[in-house]
Formats: sequence, C-alpha cells, structure tokens
Amino acid sequence: MPEADYLIHGGTIVDGTGAPTWIGEVAVSGGEILAVDRDLGAIAARDRIDATGCFVTPGLIDIHSHADWTLTVDGGAESATLQGISTIVPGQCGHGVAPVSDPALLRVSTFGLDRDTNAPVRWRTFGEWLDVLREGRPAVNIVPLVAHGAVRLAAMGSSVDRATDDDIEAMRSHVEEAMESGAAGISTGLEYQPGQSASQAELMMVAEVAGAHGGIYATHCRNRTSRIEQAAVEAIDIATRAGCRLQLSHFLPRPYARKDAFERALIRMARARDQGYSAYCDVHPHLIGPGPLAQMLPDWAWAVGPTRLPEKLRDEDWRQKVLADLDPRMREYLNSGVADHMLIVHAPGSDGCVGRMLGEIARARGVTPDAAALELLRDAGGDFYTVTELEQWTVREDMDRFLADESFMLMGDGLTLSSSGKLARLHFCVADWNWVPELIYEQVLKRKVTTIESAIRRMTSAPARQIGQARVGELKPGWRADVAVFEPWLRPRAGADKGPMAMLEPMGAFVRLLLVNGVRTVKNGRITGLRGGRVGRSQ
Repeated sequence: MPEADYLIHGGTIVDGTGAPTWIGEVAVSGGEILAVDRDLGAIAARDRIDATGCFVTPGLIDIHSHADWTLTVDGGAESATLQGISTIVPGQCGHGVAPVSDPALLRVSTFGLDRDTNAPVRWRTFGEWLDVLREGRPAVNIVPLVAHGAVRLAAMGSSVDRATDDDIEAMRSHVEEAMESGAAGISTGLEYQPGQSASQAELMMVAEVAGAHGGIYATHCRNRTSRIEQAAVEAIDIATRAGCRLQLSHFLPRPYARKDAFERALIRMARARDQGYSAYCDVHPHLIGPGPLAQMLPDWAWAVGPTRLPEKLRDEDWRQKVLADLDPRMREYLNSGVADHMLIVHAPGSDGCVGRMLGEIARARGVTPDAAALELLRDAGGDFYTVTELEQWTVREDMDRFLADESFMLMGDGLTLSSSGKLARLHFCVADWNWVPELIYEQVLKRKVTTIESAIRRMTSAPARQIGQARVGELKPGWRADVAVFEPWLRPRAGADKGPMAMLEPMGAFVRLLLVNGVRTVKNGRITGLRGGRVGRSQ
C-alpha cells in the first residue's frame, strides 16, 4: 500500500452515515481517503496525527449560508474552517451576487456588502462570478445556488411588477447559464422583495430549468406563521413540478405561530417523502436569528430602486408616508415590546447603536420602534440593506424537537468572517463563528438533544446528497479527503467581552485538524494559510 500523507489514529470515528461510532484510523493520500479501519498500522505516513479522545468526522457541509459576498471578498473563510466546515452552499433565500446587470442592485440582493467590504464587481454572469471565486483560491469547497432574487433583478431591475413572458424567459436563460456553469440549484426568498412579487407560476417555470439539470429548489417560504401550511404546499408543488429536490430553509414556526398549521405543514412534507420525493428541511441550533430591517419597507417603497432609496429615506415626509403605510402586522410586531429584544448588530452610520436593543434606541430618540428602525436605515445611506438585527426566531421546545428530527438537516445561516482584514468588523449573526460548537457541545454532548452520529450525518452525507455532490460526506476509501478532527472540549476565548455582542465572537478553539481535499487548512485550532477548496457543483 502506498505511503499516506496523513494517518489519523486513536480517534472516535463518526463516519457520516449515522452508524455507531468506533475507535479507528483514517489514512489520507493526495486529495482522497486511502483507507479507514480499526488498525492501519501497516500503512506508512509522512505525518501521524494523534486524535485520541477526539471525534474524527467528514468535513462538515453548511447547506445554508449567506457567504456569497464575503467569500468573494476573502476566500479564506476563517470563521467556517475553524468550525470544521469544508463545504459551503451560498446563494440562499433568493439572495445572491450573480447574475448581475447593474452592480448597484447587489446592495439589495446580498448580505455583507457595505462601505467597509466594498470591492469591484468584475462579473456579470454566474459563471464569471465562479471564476472570480476560483481566482481567490478559496479555503473551502463552494457549491452555490443561483438566487431567484438576483436572477429577477438582473432580468427586471428593481421592478416589483408581475413578470411578463419575456421576463420569465430572460430569467430562465440566466438560470440555464448558472446551472451549466456549476450551480447546484436555485433558491427563493419569498418573504423578501423581489421574491414577494413572484407568482407560483413564475417560480415553477424558472425552477424547472434547475430541475432539468438535477438541481435543488431551496426556499425561504412565503410564511412561517398563520399560512405556513400553504407556504409548504406551494414549495412542494413548485419543486415536484419542476423536478427538483426540495429544501425548506430554516423551517421553524415563529414563536407566535399556530402550532396546528405547522403540524399540517410537516405532514405535507412527510407525504411528499412517502411518495418518493426528496423533500427535507433544515434548522440551525440558535434560538435567535438575523433579519435586515429593510424588510419592513412596503412594496411601493422598493419600487423606487436601491439607488434612490437612500435619498428617499432622508426625506422626513417620505418616511412618515412609509410609517403610515406599513403592514399593520409589521407595525404591531415592532411596537409590541418585541423591539426591546431586537439586538442591532450592524448599522453603518449609526455610531453607538450597535450592541443595543431597537426599543432602547427608540426611547433614547423619543420615537416609536418602527420610526427608529427607519432612522437607522436613513443613517446607513447606501448601506441601508446591511442594517441587521437579531431576534428570537423560535422557542426551545420547537428547536429541540427539530434538532432531533432526522428529516431536518443542520446548518448555519451566516456569513464567512475573518479576524483581520475587511471582514473583521462585520457582524451578521451568532452562527457566523459559533453554530457548530453550539450544536456539538451544547445540544449534543451537554443537553443530549440528539446523538453525535445523527448530528454529523445531517451535516455531511445528507446535505451532500441534497446538493448532488458525489464521493463526499462520508469517511470511505476513494472518497474526497474532507476530514475534521474535533476536540471533546472548548478552550474559551481569553478576555472575551461579556456584553451582548460577545455571542457574535468565536467561542473558542476546538478543531484540531481540518483537511479540505487533503490540504491541511486548520492545525491545532489555527489557520495554516493553505487552501484546497474547489468551486462549483462539478468539482
């Protein structure tokens, strides 16, 4: 047998299939797994890695990420690799950076783009964007979705009108180019503009192009409250008619949602699986999640376009008109006391507001929370879409239930950040640095909500199948050498700030090793600077 590059020995093997753990060894040669067994003593290796007391797993796959822009700015993906993540699936919730006809529209189709992270837009098509990612030598594998929101903006500009036949044909052409270039499928964000304006017929006709290429349909569905069942039915209908696998993104009921409607939605998903469709959900392990404050704006406000919106937001009379025309449910929600628990984590132009609750900011300014939110958007200028708050998304009972549910994959929903450079000052959500340690150490090992075997399967082989990736997600000879070694404890970050923003900082080092296509990306909790990531569905 040939000499291995690495021999990982003494660790607890969690192979990604859901099978029981066992103590064994993994040999890696080149970019592939050479052998996996209880004793590989006969194999010589250039580097022997002692994993005694650690979990040895496939590299994790984050099936739901918003790192489109941050990966473009810096492919190092430090916040991901330090969590043991080797593959990222961006382009979620209808938000994406390609295709693009007008670079100004990127400000309302992606997260993480503001005055600090701005960079030249050197692409127009999806394939050209993938080339830019490759030039950046990413540290992780990037298997992106093409975002319906980006596609609609490229075809129709900032219009919120009903799509014409010509508009739909233009969108289909963009999706065709993206799938041929290496997209894994298409995503929609139907609680955001421009996805809100898309009819089911439009979405089905656009998604069927992805289905013809064997792609996935991932959706932030239209409603996760009173009409959550109807939203699930729409998603199932679109995916099955388009010939796509279905992924319902962060599919948890809001804390105030009717549970009977959600139970019926889950029954609909189970029926789809019983009929042979690949219809699954995903969930992240935090009770709180991010949201752009700009989503409060009514449809007619979006119609003025992202380049004019900053100017309109500075107009007091226009803002008062927006306030008067807010969706009554949005007004009631913001002014009901919830704002006292909405943490502002990113607000360009509003010094002193980051790290404070929206309700507190409103009282200090002598205005209602909805008016304060509009003022934060005003102060951000062209960066209004990056004004981000964190709020409670669900309740512990529901979270625990679905962290244990085999039909729910596990994901992050964040950005990729760095401890230095352009991305060091950016904050989006708790998951950016901490969803994997929260899941493994809090929910699996401490609270025992689910097993380590199940959790790893739903972060490796299960998402690999959903995004159409072969020979990845399991520890098997001949499969790609994406391998992680997790220590059984966390080393807390020294001197961490104990304020509310502390939860957005790294919890601590716990990844002893991460190989990405056989390249040692993390060693003993530190970035090596070596990058072995690949880009696109067909890697």
